[in-house]
Amino acid sequence: MHASTVHLLRWQGQNELADWWRRAFAGGEYPSRLNERLENAGLRYAFTTDGDATFLDWALRTSRGAGVTFWPQHAVNLVHLDENYAGLLDNNRIEQIIWVERDEFIERWRSYGGWAWTLVYTPTPPTPYLLGGNTK
Repeated sequence: MHASTVHLLRWQGQNELADWWRRAFAGGEYPSRLNERLENAGLRYAFTTDGDATFLDWALRTSRGAGVTFWPQHAVNLVHLDENYAGLLDNNRIEQIIWVERDEFIERWRSYGGWAWTLVYTPTPPTPYLLGGNTK
């Protein structure tokens, strides 16, 4: 979850905060403690704990991305979401986007707790350019 948080901070142009977060936190985490740490650090963030897919739609529509729990005890970044596909960036294999059909993604995300978070800074970042090899 910390690597995903660093990625979200960098994506939103908060490089100094990302560097600080990387130095301050590492390893595993669980949702309520990450929320507590984000709050204590004074970071601006939003989250859902109930599998609300409209939160994900908002996070991607506003170019923020989102951290999500998608595999057991592992978080990734949701970097694309449309009516057909979800694009996931796993910090353990950043060389390509992992594409999953939207319905399967939502079902699996909810089965792992339906928790997601994003940082909320303005202006929102531009839509990222996906490099070659990162297509559906």
